[in-house]
Amino acid sequence: MKALYTELEFHSLLKELGRAKTREPRITAWWNRPGADAWLEAAAGAPVAVAPSKRAEGEFALDTVGLAWRVGEARAVTAEYLPRIQGWLEDAGA
Repeated sequence: MKALYTELEFHSLLKELGRAKTREPRITAWWNRPGADAWLEAAAGAPVAVAPSKRAEGEFALDTVGLAWRVGEARAVTAEYLPRIQGWLEDAGA
């Protein structure tokens, strides 16, 4: 289970195992196009975890999408940048 939880970055479940030492994930927000383009290019062909986040339960507004393809490293994409990566999100082969 430890290997699976580590690969999928389930940090809270790793901590519950009681025998795993985890590092806090590094989450960075995108604030410019070159940074986002470089990250997407580096992640090309790798499996990417996508985690949408809403303001509150029952609301439809999408505030942020979390993306991760390396263990312990993620990007938070705010709603203002979603149109810029929409094509990438919709491309299953990206």
